[in-house]
Amino acid sequence: MMKLTNGFKNETGRWNNTWLPSTLFFDICYNESFLDRAFYVASANGGFLRHKVGAAIVAVRRSGGVATFNQLNNYINYAEMIIPSSNYWNVIHGTKPGEALQDEEGVQIMRVLGKNMAYTLRLIENGKGKVEVPEKEKKIYTNFIR
Repeated sequence: MMKLTNGFKNETGRWNNTWLPSTLFFDICYNESFLDRAFYVASANGGFLRHKVGAAIVAVRRSGGVATFNQLNNYINYAEMIIPSSNYWNVIHGTKPGEALQDEEGVQIMRVLGKNMAYTLRLIENGKGKVEVPEKEKKIYTNFIR
């Protein structure tokens, strides 16, 4: 796992965007342990995902996609990433390869998301040197048990 997450860190450090795809089994995010480690590595190494564009995408057979979509968005939010949206939740339905293409609404959701992600990336690129990047704040941790 360490080698895999270090590779994720090295590669992601060069990307301007990040996709968090997930398949779904038993209403949980299938790759949660990898994401826990990857986002921990990111936060421990200066927050290298901060201000990168990220989108959660979920493929499901039938249901449970929204819970997983929310779960993936928690990672993106914690890393101070920028989230483009679509016209509905980023969930597509299908069981076998190619079957998701029959989900016309899901295909449209992914298409709109892709266009909005590309637009967001262009805005960021065109704003470099023109819009000041917010200063990174040191994380404050609160323990409610006194």
